[in-house]
Amino acid sequence: MNKVSYMGNGEITEFDFRFPFYENNNVVVLKNNKPATGYTIVRVSAGDGSDIPYMGGKVVFEIAPLPTDSIVISRKLSLSRVVDYQPLAKIEPELLNQDMNYLMETLKDIYDELSAFVGQCKELADNNFVNALIGRLDYLNKIIKNGGVLTRDNAVSAITNCLTFIPQDIKIDLNNGNLILKSGSKVYVPNGINKFNTIVVSSDVEIRALANRTTVLFYSDGVLRCVDDKYCFSGPSAPTVQVDVAVWYDTENNVIKYTDNSGNTWSENNISLPVCIAIETTAGFTEIKQVFNGFGYIGASIFALPGVKGLIPNGRNTDGTLKNTEFTTENVLITTRNLQGDSKPLLLRRDGVINYLTYSYDEVRNINYNVAGSDNNWAIVGVWSANNSGVITSVRTKNSFHAVGYGDKDFIAHQSMPSDSYIDLTLGASGTQYTAPADGYVFLRGQTTVAGKAYGITNEITGMRNQIRVENSGIDFGVFVPVSVGQKFSVKYEGALASGYMFRFVFVNGAR
Repeated sequence: MNKVSYMGNGEITEFDFRFPFYENNNVVVLKNNKPATGYTIVRVSAGDGSDIPYMGGKVVFEIAPLPTDSIVISRKLSLSRVVDYQPLAKIEPELLNQDMNYLMETLKDIYDELSAFVGQCKELADNNFVNALIGRLDYLNKIIKNGGVLTRDNAVSAITNCLTFIPQDIKIDLNNGNLILKSGSKVYVPNGINKFNTIVVSSDVEIRALANRTTVLFYSDGVLRCVDDKYCFSGPSAPTVQVDVAVWYDTENNVIKYTDNSGNTWSENNISLPVCIAIETTAGFTEIKQVFNGFGYIGASIFALPGVKGLIPNGRNTDGTLKNTEFTTENVLITTRNLQGDSKPLLLRRDGVINYLTYSYDEVRNINYNVAGSDNNWAIVGVWSANNSGVITSVRTKNSFHAVGYGDKDFIAHQSMPSDSYIDLTLGASGTQYTAPADGYVFLRGQTTVAGKAYGITNEITGMRNQIRVENSGIDFGVFVPVSVGQKFSVKYEGALASGYMFRFVFVNGAR
C-alpha cells in the first residue's frame, strides 16, 4: 500500500516515504486527517531511464508536529490520459511503457482504496461492532430522554492507550554539583543470556564531575561510573573506539562491558543498565536530563524495566465504551535494532515484548494497527529517535495516566496531592540550589539549636516561598514548597539543625 503513518514528537520535522510517484501533487499529506500545510517534499530520483521518475522521498515540515499529531503520507494519481497517440504517428516503445506503467500504478491505487472500503464494509457487517454502536446510541438516547445534557464528558470516553504506572526505582539527587544515587534505589545488571540481577542500593553513592560533556551514569559494585554519551554502544560485537573510556552492551551475551584503554580490553564489572543522563562540567554537575525509571536506552538498544503498567486498546464494549487489556512488565525487556535517522512510536505487547515500529490508533474501533493494517495487541507507550549512525538519541514515554472522565473531579484533584513515595535529599550549605526530579513537594522539618533564626524554601522559577522565623531554640518547625519536574529550588537557613531533621522530596500521586 502506498501509504505510511507517523506520530509526531515535537522534535522531528522529516518523515520518509518510499512509494514511487511522478510529480509532487501525487503525494498527499494529512495532519490529523486534514490536508497539511507548511511543508515541502524532497524527492529521491529513480535514475535516468526509469519509467517512474521518483522512488520516494521525505516530507519536511517547517514546524515539528506535536506528539498528539498524526501524519499520513499517501499517493494519489490522477485517473487521466498522459499521452494522446496520433493515428499515423510512430509509437515509441519507451513512451508506451511509461504510459502503461502509469495506468498500472493508477489501478494499484484504486485497488488499495477498494480494499480499504471493503474492510470498512466488513466492520459494519461485524455483529460485535454493530452491537457496540447500537449500545452507545441507546446510552446517549437515554441521557437525552431523561432531560440530561449531551456533553463531551458523557458522549466520548477517554482514550486509554497509554501507561498507568511507571515505577520510581531510581532515586537520584543533585547537590552542590555532585550526583548522589540514593539508598533504596533499584538497578538491573545484565548477567548472561536472559538473566538480570536486581540490585537494591544499600547506601548513598556520590560522584563528582570531571569534564564538560553530556554523561551517562551506570552503577557498578557500589560506585557510579560516568561515561560520555557519545561512547555508549550496544551490539553483538565490540565497537571500535578512539577514546580511553567507553561502555558496550554486549547483546550477544547480555552483559555490559567497560574499557579504559580505548577498547584494547573490555572488562565485566557487574555494570548495571544506565540509571540517568546528566550535564557535567569541570565545575560540577548542573542538570539531570533524564532518569531511566521504567524505560531507558544504551547505544542502539531500548529497554523497559519490571513493574511498568498500562493498557492495550482492545476494541469496545457493547455499550460503546472502551475495552482495554491491562498489562504489567514482569521482567527486563530489551530490543536492539540499527534504524538510522528515524523516529517511531515505542510499543509494548501484552506477552512481554518491547519494540519500535510504525503504528497508528483507530479511535473508532479502539485498536492499534501497524502499516500493514493488522492488529498485534500493542500499546503505544512513547516515542524514540535515532541519529544517522543508528544510535538512540532519545526515548520519551507518555506520562503515567489513569483513564477517567472529565467529570471525575475528585480523582483529578487527588493527583496533585502528596503520595506515599518520597526520596530523602542531602542538605547542602544555606542557599544551595536543587533540581526537582518530578512533580511534588520539597520540605524541610527539624528542630532549632539556636533562637531567632529563619528557615525557608524558595521555588526559583515561580518565586513561591515558605519561610519561618523561630524565636526560641529547641522548637520543631517545618516548611514546604510545591515544585514541578526540572524546576530549581533553594533552601536557606540561618541556624544549625538538631540531628534527625528531614530534608525530603515527596512525589505527587500523579507522578509516582
